[in-house]
Amino acid sequence: MSSIRLFEAAGHAALYAKFRPTPPASLNAAVINYLKIKMGSDELSHAVDVGCGSGQSTWALAEHFTAVTGVDPSAAQIQQANSNNNITNIAFLEGTAESLPLPASSVQLLTACQAAHWMDMPAFFAEADRILVPNGVVALIGYNLATVVNHPRAAQMTAHIKQLYDEQVRLRCWNDRRKLVDGDYRDPRFRIPYPHTVRDDSHRCTR
Repeated sequence: MSSIRLFEAAGHAALYAKFRPTPPASLNAAVINYLKIKMGSDELSHAVDVGCGSGQSTWALAEHFTAVTGVDPSAAQIQQANSNNNITNIAFLEGTAESLPLPASSVQLLTACQAAHWMDMPAFFAEADRILVPNGVVALIGYNLATVVNHPRAAQMTAHIKQLYDEQVRLRCWNDRRKLVDGDYRDPRFRIPYPHTVRDDSHRCTR
């Protein structure tokens, strides 16, 4: 499964900065707590966010680590992330998931937020094995379509959103790889090679 490169133009980067959601705090807390258990320590030195785009998922890691690196193949996305970054322990680098610009055994947490379905997964996992320290963690994060809640017509409105998405967005703006995240990364093509995995579908992002 080769990597797919989309959303690299300056206009895409500006829209990402304006509209891309930040992972919910409860999700970040669950990932960090799991990492601390695996590492056997509360002292966390370095996290890397792959496919970081304009930086929303990267900034959420800053308070937990001495250093955080966001990596994206798009020069425009990296420029956008840097222009909005005022957090001193975060650096943004241009690079791909399949060839990360980082030394071996230097990272405790490797995240990919709404990005893993575009990657060459075997190559990405090989890079994860190279850069992670022993007991390091890979966190693959994804979100699905918005749903309407707390409204008398919530079901009908949600169905209408899905219809518009299927007809006007998914087929026109993305390719078949998008189905991987729409299917919650359960597709057989999305094989995770690690014996110990945890799935958590309980977190919700609200806007």
